[in-house]
Amino acid sequence: MTKKFGKAFKKVKKINNKIKKYTKEKYLGFLINEFSNNFKIPKYVIEKETKQIISRNYDYANDKILKIKSWKNFIKNLFLTFGISILIIFTFFFKKKITKKKEFEIIVDGALKQNEAFHFNEIIKNFNKVCFISKKKFLKNKNIYYFNHKNFFITNNSYSLLVRLKFLYFVFLIFITSLISLKNFYFIFFEIIYKLLKYNFIFNSVISKSYIQSKFYDTSALKNYLFKINGGKITSCTQKNLLEVGLSSFINTDVFFSIGKNTGSLLRELDGECKKIFPVGSLYMEADWFKKRKDLKNVEKTDLLVIGINTVLRHYKLHITEAFDKNYYKFINWVAVFSKKFPKLRIVIKHHANFPHDPKEYEIIKNSNIKLQIINKSVNGSYAHAFKSKVLCSFGSTMIFELLGHNVPGFYVDPNFENQQFFELLPQSKIWRLNNYNKFEKKLLKIIHGKKLEIRNKDFYCLNSKNVSKRISNFLKNY
Repeated sequence: MTKKFGKAFKKVKKINNKIKKYTKEKYLGFLINEFSNNFKIPKYVIEKETKQIISRNYDYANDKILKIKSWKNFIKNLFLTFGISILIIFTFFFKKKITKKKEFEIIVDGALKQNEAFHFNEIIKNFNKVCFISKKKFLKNKNIYYFNHKNFFITNNSYSLLVRLKFLYFVFLIFITSLISLKNFYFIFFEIIYKLLKYNFIFNSVISKSYIQSKFYDTSALKNYLFKINGGKITSCTQKNLLEVGLSSFINTDVFFSIGKNTGSLLRELDGECKKIFPVGSLYMEADWFKKRKDLKNVEKTDLLVIGINTVLRHYKLHITEAFDKNYYKFINWVAVFSKKFPKLRIVIKHHANFPHDPKEYEIIKNSNIKLQIINKSVNGSYAHAFKSKVLCSFGSTMIFELLGHNVPGFYVDPNFENQQFFELLPQSKIWRLNNYNKFEKKLLKIIHGKKLEIRNKDFYCLNSKNVSKRISNFLKNY
């Protein structure tokens, strides 16, 4: 059966093909080949890593690679890469005594904050020996060994003096190639060099059968390669967001733990590599709702909760076609019209805690009865607001799928069915997408006034998330 895709997907796919060709072009291809030869890493690994870096730095709104023409970034990363190369040569003469590599059942990576670490708390309980890659000790579990790599990766004992000198040579090679081509290649190779030094040190110090991280859009072909040549067996990541077309290219992981039965399908279509997509439910919902006390006393009841998405900070990734801006603010306008038409209804727009001011959104809702909520009033975060609302809607939040999977009705507001960033290969979303204002008003009022909707095939949205960590742990142990 032929798959049909929208304009946004087709544009991203076309850009992905350009990125693939770009890594083969004369100057960048030369640097990739030289890096591979000098540091004995397969060329295909460096090519994959380069594609991931370029894709993450692609500005879809302006159709360009960020930083590639930035001489400010060129100078900044020139000094950074030069500084690292000098430092690793200097520290060769002060390197520490080699210690035996510590072995664990699982390595947890990518948690930079307390709440991010807590999402792994239940998984950690299912293993006896856990290594947590972190500069801070967020969790107090006795089975956790914290590996703090801060600054120490530059003294890696596995590099000879000759190899360390090659880093300095490569810094000058990037400089010359960038000047000749009038392109800033430092933004690519600074990240590759940093990641090579960091994870080579980490995986030479600690290793495990399994590796897990939370952000699928931050996976790394180079990191996975280093993990496996040092004795690791399986890399994995969890689904934090719907697979947006602007965020989901070149994902590289052995196992993708999806929230629903087919919510990971887009991964491979956007040039990602994954051996197994395994539905488990939402790790975030498990941690923030099912494993925490129900902290609802300061959360008001609402008739309609509008779950926001961060359009301001991520505009360059979301604005793939002209339809995005037009329809996002049309959605906000529908909510404002609905509020003015039914002023007694309690309507709240709940944004993320890091949401900046959006002047256009503010102008649309300022004369309505809509309340804007940014700061969380519950340890359960936005889930507390969702479970205290009669009905939910959003332009593209993953929470709609999560809550549909737990029998809470919610809709995606999708004017003219033109919102293509979020719903590719998710046919189950169609019945919950409202493409005109009349449907929007009619559907919401029915539920607000007490009509019960039957949500069928809930596992296609999100599996019951009470025991997500158990499913993940069992899979990794039996792999």
